[in-house]
Amino acid sequence: MSNVKSYQDKAFEEANLRVEQGLCYEVILSTKDRIKCDADELWRVVEGLKTGSLVKLRQGFFNPSFYVAIVLDKVRHTDFKDKVWSTVKSNIQELEYGGSNMKPLPELINNSNIFKGVNLKPLNGQKMLKDNA
Repeated sequence: MSNVKSYQDKAFEEANLRVEQGLCYEVILSTKDRIKCDADELWRVVEGLKTGSLVKLRQGFFNPSFYVAIVLDKVRHTDFKDKVWSTVKSNIQELEYGGSNMKPLPELINNSNIFKGVNLKPLNGQKMLKDNA
């Protein structure tokens, strides 16, 4: 039973950390469109707002003049949180019943890049941010 308690303490700590780090966002535009944005892409939004350059994210691009807000993508975040805690619960039950089929905690999967392999060029002298950080 102490093996279960030991795992439970470690699993709760790691799950909380994983959920905190697994934040995902949406950029809201004045056209009422929403573009999904991963945490590692936030720098692009900030730089685009500073420079006025087009912002290219994995799920779309936008002109910063249409920017309204960045909000937490509650649907994606809740789905991820549910997967993490479901895995923790399943692993605790597995240990309680003497099993050894422990599953690793899930990672947040970034959005797929809809522009992969496409060479985008800005029109009318607009600048576009480079992909390197």
